[in-house]
Amino acid sequence: MLHHRRRRTVLLACATQILVALLGLAAVVAWTSPSDSSRAAEAGPTGSGTAPTQAQVAALLASQSSAMIARDRSRFAAGLDPSPAAKTYRDAQLAAFGNIADVPLASWVESIDSPVTATDAAQAATTRLGANATIVKVQLAYALRDVDPAPTLHSLWLTFVHRDGRTVISSDSDLADQAGASWHGLWDYGKVDVYRGASSLVLAHPQFAALLPVYAGVVDSAVKAVTAVWGSDWTRQVAVVIPDTQDEMTAVIGNDLVLNQIDAVSVADVDNPEAGQLLGQRVVLNPANLQKLSDVGEQIVLRHEVTLIATRPTVGTGMPTWLIEGFAEYVANLNSGQTVKFAASELSHDVAAGRVPTSLPTTTDYNSENTRIAQVYEESWLACRYIAARAGESGLLKFYRAVAAAIQAVPAATADEAVNGALKSVLGVSTTQFASGWSGYLRAQLS
Repeated sequence: MLHHRRRRTVLLACATQILVALLGLAAVVAWTSPSDSSRAAEAGPTGSGTAPTQAQVAALLASQSSAMIARDRSRFAAGLDPSPAAKTYRDAQLAAFGNIADVPLASWVESIDSPVTATDAAQAATTRLGANATIVKVQLAYALRDVDPAPTLHSLWLTFVHRDGRTVISSDSDLADQAGASWHGLWDYGKVDVYRGASSLVLAHPQFAALLPVYAGVVDSAVKAVTAVWGSDWTRQVAVVIPDTQDEMTAVIGNDLVLNQIDAVSVADVDNPEAGQLLGQRVVLNPANLQKLSDVGEQIVLRHEVTLIATRPTVGTGMPTWLIEGFAEYVANLNSGQTVKFAASELSHDVAAGRVPTSLPTTTDYNSENTRIAQVYEESWLACRYIAARAGESGLLKFYRAVAAAIQAVPAATADEAVNGALKSVLGVSTTQFASGWSGYLRAQLS
């Protein structure tokens, strides 16, 4: 049984998704003046009244945000379109309002990011709703108490109309086909149960409620193990999310990965990694693979993901993936009780067949569709283990931080330059010499 070798971090994928959304959403324009807005609204073929203005939209978003934190269902419901055309959205929002009740929110703020006017989507919404519609890209900023040092950011594309003299929200999906798919949280898919550990906050639906204390304990242990190696200069608070289905997992992480080879992912918003600003860090477990993990497998998977969370502020951008993932595997496998050959069983089979790697994995090797993804992680782990075998754990830490520092320096080194320089400093060898020595280490450890 595979215990721990199907990992992926989607930090960079989240950043890419945001960029694609911005590039693809050609309908985003500057807010028009009230007169321009009225003229645009009149273009709606069957709409009545005027489209909501920027001030009206902003006021409603502030009211909805306040109602969410205050748990004021009546006020929240008053901001939703009561018309039959918006029933699906209204019902979903009221359900989500109830589902999120136990989630410890430190803050919840919705605000205007970019307006969307005079688009085919707005015309279609106007026709469907029978009222002139305004579509706005909204920024949701929310924080989990004791976990998020600052709010995490997500994008919503909301449609606003007037009903009986009030501004209301009618939809969050009118731009879904134009790179404007609204983000959905766990609470959009059902009731959320919560369990607080010493260093963990675990969120899941009732289906997995019995597992919440179990995973909280494993995460608490992982935080201690990671801190023992990496040090205490990180938040040491981890939020874990357990969706019910893989479709839900895809929506929550905001990335269409091939999930059959993945046990868990750690995700974060990319705000300013060079300054250590990484928001909304979460470990998301794959529900389809939970039952495939032994106790040791759970420990290794979560230590790996917690290591990624602890190291991310240091990593920044441009760090070699083999080093990021290999170091996480190194920490995860410490004192696991598993032999090297067992923990790297797929790579061990390759070595036994004479297929011994001679070069370190590249970033593209970590694609979730790669059928050799298990071997790629094992290669990364044993590269870091090889450094520790030669220079000690302190040497591995020195190497890791030296590579990160060189990449973030001004002027910045390339990843290859940073690795080569750190190898010479810590081990006294070049990258080519290191790869040759690592290849021999693989033979010795796995034969």
